[in-house]
Amino acid sequence: LGDNTIIGGTVTITSGNGTNEKIQIEGSTVLTRGGAVRFNGDVYLTGTPNINTTPGNEGGSIYFNGRLDGTESITLNSGIAPITFNGAVGNLTPSGLVVSASGGIVFESDVTMGGLYSLFAETNSDPLTSGVIFRGLIDGNQAMTITSRTGDITFAGEIGSKVPLASLTVNEGGLGNDDKIYLQRNVTIQGTGGLSFSKNTVLGSAGVSDFQILTNDGLNVAGGPIRFNEELVPVADDLIDLDLNAGTGGSIFFGRGLGKPGGPTAGAQFRTLRVINGGSVGTADGQNVYVTGNSSDSCAYRDWETDRKSTRLNSSH
Repeated sequence: LGDNTIIGGTVTITSGNGTNEKIQIEGSTVLTRGGAVRFNGDVYLTGTPNINTTPGNEGGSIYFNGRLDGTESITLNSGIAPITFNGAVGNLTPSGLVVSASGGIVFESDVTMGGLYSLFAETNSDPLTSGVIFRGLIDGNQAMTITSRTGDITFAGEIGSKVPLASLTVNEGGLGNDDKIYLQRNVTIQGTGGLSFSKNTVLGSAGVSDFQILTNDGLNVAGGPIRFNEELVPVADDLIDLDLNAGTGGSIFFGRGLGKPGGPTAGAQFRTLRVINGGSVGTADGQNVYVTGNSSDSCAYRDWETDRKSTRLNSSH
């Protein structure tokens, strides 16, 4: 696709069956009036295209049914409809990605970032039903930012396990809803960008007991901050051993405390908490930290701080 294109209906583009045959998209703008766009086959970017299904309409779905790769970035806008990546993104020559979809964004395979990734899962009226889902690994020394007004965000695979991210930020978007971030595997970030989550966060999944969040790639150097601005709880009571490492100078902050008392119905508590090489650790005023304490080393930390020194550390109940 080379020239600017406006299409009234659905667009389906299918590549050939050859080993190296793929769909090449140059720096074009493709507009549909609410019709879906489907790419059946691998897509390679040689320009910076803009695919938009919202002109004069509420939007149409966008599907990538193969690998999405290329030397450039792509911008996608599907309005209230979903955007689905059924193949790997950035597997060979990763590029940047800007996505806006109120109907949900789904990555069914691995993501390798070679440029800035900005995902806007927001709506001005109706709430989202799908949110943002990453089913595979996320890698790449780049920044990822997700803004979600409503809808859950799920990270099912490890983040930064092969190539640490530069930063990972999730903004709530301003509606004040009770949607959550489900962080199911370990996170590794290298650099000063750090991790910042502004939604209630649930850590862990079935079969996961040791959970690590590193912002210094495991090295004894200064890393980026780790901030959970809302609730942070484990997926089940007395299950998760949580290790946090923000480097020698990085800060760690729990805006609404850590864990909740009362078991899996009213809340859940971490089994142990270890803060490794953290420059400072704190909570907002009056917020508590709950761990079950079923370990001789239930809480290990350095320089614990709060806004007004009023946080209690509950290590036995």
